[in-house]
Amino acid sequence: MAVETLRYEYRANRWTMLLAGAFFAAGLAVFWSKARGNDRGLILNHLIELDQGQATIFYWTFFLVCAAFVAAAVFGILLSFQGGREVIVDARGITAPKGLWSRVHIHVPFSAITYLQLRQVQSQKFLTITHGTGKLSIPRSMLPDKDDFDTLVAAIFARVRA
Repeated sequence: MAVETLRYEYRANRWTMLLAGAFFAAGLAVFWSKARGNDRGLILNHLIELDQGQATIFYWTFFLVCAAFVAAAVFGILLSFQGGREVIVDARGITAPKGLWSRVHIHVPFSAITYLQLRQVQSQKFLTITHGTGKLSIPRSMLPDKDDFDTLVAAIFARVRA
């Protein structure tokens, strides 16, 4: 019996990245305004009191965090337009990008897989494949849709057991 080869695009969802980028861009504007015009301290949840200088540092820190997330969103959107990143499951193993943003693909033979783990963090699902030389993580959000992820996971579990 021939084993079907499965191929899925591996890229960030553009709309998700755009919405995340817009959210953090709004935060960027808010924290820029707060940091530049700060003239008072800050009390966080009635537990932490910051003087004016500490509050300004707090605002600039969150400004930089928001800037990093905006940059990551822009990078993710740009990367989503590039082709060539895909997950392939064939009769011998799985081939996938080495990391979330990597363009380098690695091939993991089914015989080298030592542990499979399906994890869920909040509403995000990940398949973690532990093999002889490391780990490979495939987030559901990087595949075209949820059904593709479920099909991929079922195929990998079945082929590892065989």
